[in-house]
Amino acid sequence: MNETTITSTITQIMPDMWISIIIFGLFLFIAFFILKTVKNLIFSGILGALFPTIANKFLGMSISSDLTNTLNFALIGMALYLAYMVLSMLYRSSKLVFKLFALVILPLKLLGAIIKSFFGSFKKKDKQKNKENKE
Repeated sequence: MNETTITSTITQIMPDMWISIIIFGLFLFIAFFILKTVKNLIFSGILGALFPTIANKFLGMSISSDLTNTLNFALIGMALYLAYMVLSMLYRSSKLVFKLFALVILPLKLLGAIIKSFFGSFKKKDKQKNKENKE
């Protein structure tokens, strides 16, 4: 094998390798996010299922602890966690949108300030001329 075939082989393999590494990194990121979400969902469900028992013993409430009620509280806990996740994602994305909007508006505000100061200097000169003419 001569040197040119080795370098051409390496250049053919490298782009595919980098794309594979990027896709693998994205896969790991998404997998860890999903696993964290599932873990928190299970934890919220367990806490929701334990709520009737804890409320009866420590808070003096009279919540029935049958299977249906326990499952309902577990599902409510999981639904509340999912609602929290959706609302937090909406909040973070809205912050990003407003930051991007501010970056777009900032040059326009600066341009408006420059134009206002430019025309404002003419108004000041006109007021001074009017004062001098009155005197």
